[in-house]
Amino acid sequence: RLTVLAPFYARWAFILPMILLLGLIMWRIIRYRLKQMRTISNLDRMVVEYELKALHAQMNPHFVFNCLNSIKEMIMSGDNVNANIYLNKFSYLLRSTLDQSQLPAVPLSMTIEYIRNYLEMEKLRFDQFHYTMETDPTLQADSIMMAPLLLQPIVENALWHGLSGLKGDKQLFVRFYRNEGDVVCEVEDFGVGIHARSRDNPSKEHHSVALDNIRKRMELLNKKYAADYRLDLIDKSEITPGKGTIVRLRFKHNTYEPD
Repeated sequence: RLTVLAPFYARWAFILPMILLLGLIMWRIIRYRLKQMRTISNLDRMVVEYELKALHAQMNPHFVFNCLNSIKEMIMSGDNVNANIYLNKFSYLLRSTLDQSQLPAVPLSMTIEYIRNYLEMEKLRFDQFHYTMETDPTLQADSIMMAPLLLQPIVENALWHGLSGLKGDKQLFVRFYRNEGDVVCEVEDFGVGIHARSRDNPSKEHHSVALDNIRKRMELLNKKYAADYRLDLIDKSEITPGKGTIVRLRFKHNTYEPD
C-alpha cells in the first residue's frame, strides 16, 4: 500500500502553531496601537490643558481691569481720541487672544502684530516705558507658522519681573530674525537681571509660572509634532557689563505642522 502524506503546511501540527503565532502577532499589534492611541490622547489632553493655561495667562484679569480703568480715565478727562484708539487696540487684543486659542498654529506675522498691540496697551500702565520691535526684512513672517500664545507671556515676564521695579526710563527690545536655520524671537530688557533677583531674594528662588507653562507646553509640542522649540534665558551680566535679561524662543521653520 502506498500512502501519500499531505504537505507539511497542510498538517494540523503546522497549522495550529501558525494560528497561535498569528493570534499572538495580532494581539501585540493591537496592544501597541492601543498604547500609541492612549499616548496620543494623553498628549492631546495635556496640550489642551497648557493651551488653556496660556489663554488664562493672556486674559489676566488684572491686565484687563487696569487697561479698562486707563481707558475710562481718558474718557473722564475728555481725551476721547486716545480713548477710542486704545479701546480699539484692547478689543483687537481680546478678539485675537480668543481666535488664536482655537488655532493649532498661526503665522509669525500675527504673533508680531499681537505683541505690538499688547505692548501698546502696557504703555498705559507703565510710566517712561519705551519698546522697539525689529523684524529681519528677509524673514517671510506670513509664511512661517508657530504655536500661538507662546511669546506674550515672555514679554509680560520681562515687563513685570525685569522692568517694573526700575525708576526712570524703561526699555524693551523685541526682535525676530534667523540664526543657523532657526527662527528666533528675542526679548531683551534692561532690568536688574536674573542673577540680581536671586541675590535680592536669597531665601526664595525666582519662579515664573508662565515660563514653566511655556516650557511644558513646548515639550508637549515637540513630542506630538516633532517640533524643535527651545527657550534660552541669559543674564546679560554673563556676556556684557550691562544689566538685564535676554530670552530667546527658537524653533525650526515650518516644523510645527499639526493636522
